Amino acid sequence: MSPEVGMEIGKFVFFELLNSNRSAKWRIGNNINECQLCGKCQSVCPSDAISVSRHNRTWTLNNRRCDKCLQCVLKCSARCLTQVSR
Repeated sequence: MSPEVGMEIGKFVFFELLNSNRSAKWRIGNNINECQLCGKCQSVCPSDAISVSRHNRTWTLNNRRCDKCLQCVLKCSARCLTQVSR
C-alpha cells in the first residue's frame, strides 16, 4: 500500500470518528494530574460542555452536552484528554 493510500484511509477513519453519533460507547476522560487547566479545550468545545476553573483547580465535562467531536482532544497541548470506555 502506498503512503498516499494509507493517509487517505487514515483521514477517512479519523473523520468518521469525529462525526460519530452521541450513542458512542466512550466518553472524554481527563488525566487531571497532567492537565494544565489552560482552558483551550473549553474554548474549542462547540457544545459548551467543558468548564475549566484555574482558580478552583477544576475541570468538568457535561457528558450530556458533549457531542463527541473530539475537538478538545485535538486542541489539548498537555495531551491529557483521551477517549475512555463507558
